[in-house]
Amino acid sequence: MEISAVPPYRLETVVTRVVPPDVLVNFSGNRYSVPWRYVGETVEVQVRGSEVLLLFRGEPIACHSKLAGSGQRCIDPAHLQGLFRNPCERPAPHPPRFDPQWPGDDVMIRDLAIYDQVAGL
Repeated sequence: MEISAVPPYRLETVVTRVVPPDVLVNFSGNRYSVPWRYVGETVEVQVRGSEVLLLFRGEPIACHSKLAGSGQRCIDPAHLQGLFRNPCERPAPHPPRFDPQWPGDDVMIRDLAIYDQVAGL
């Protein structure tokens, strides 16, 4: 009986992780960043040679070089873009509510005696 050196199937363990608020997914004692939009989502972590690939619903969202040892972080600055607003940037101004040009809903005007009637006074 001859035993094949390479099995006819891939031996792979699928590892899933939920993306924490700091966008750093923990894997093998190290932490790898994913785009901030995936916070709270479950991602799949795969090792392919010397790379760590992170997938969301089968689509790759991040790829990092595998870190040696443990306690290290690999962060792609592009994963954080859009997460923080520039503190020097002013938000768009909103007109005050009393502005007659304000596109709000109209308030129904009614006689206050109706409230006495509802209350049975």
